[in-house]
Amino acid sequence: MRINPKLANLQYLYANGDTTSALPEGTYSNLAAAKFVKDNDKNKDKSLSIDEVTLSQEAFDKLDADKNGKIDLAEMKAGLKGQDAAIQAYYNSKASKTGSLDLASTLLGSSTDQTKYTYTTQAAASFIDSKDKDKDGSLSLSESGLSSTVFNKRDTDKDGKLSQSEIQTAIKAKEQAYGTYYNNNVSTKTINSLTSGLLKTI
Repeated sequence: MRINPKLANLQYLYANGDTTSALPEGTYSNLAAAKFVKDNDKNKDKSLSIDEVTLSQEAFDKLDADKNGKIDLAEMKAGLKGQDAAIQAYYNSKASKTGSLDLASTLLGSSTDQTKYTYTTQAAASFIDSKDKDKDGSLSLSESGLSSTVFNKRDTDKDGKLSQSEIQTAIKAKEQAYGTYYNNNVSTKTINSLTSGLLKTI
């Protein structure tokens, strides 16, 4: 898919450590919102239905300010407002280059801690993405690579699956450490290894 030239330029600036550009606050979150709508708008009506996104129903309803069952660009921009720093961290990370992580879905996840725990939310999503063989958005015991004892401890709702929120809850005490990893452009593989280790030991 063709990437918006402005967004590509921002990715280049971040990848090369140039964060000195005096762009207005909200520039990056607005571009991310526009890209999210464009990439997921399957029926090309310039808005998103619940079937077109990977957001939880709770997160979708929060974004759908006018309660018409659709998320338009203005609502997406409002939902990502104030997330410029997290978007910068994303574009500094390997995830933006591999396309392995859906930035907006991560930032707009159902967790009420999403803003405070941006990095661990992002890490949890990345960990699932790397192991989710059946692409159902969660991990079974065999997909997780964890022992049954550890898996059952993390599976707090006892549904036989590890969700993004369950993984994020288990690792959120290490938010600062993950922030250091992402801001130092550490590889996704290394971050996923950290997550795996933390799930086994915390």
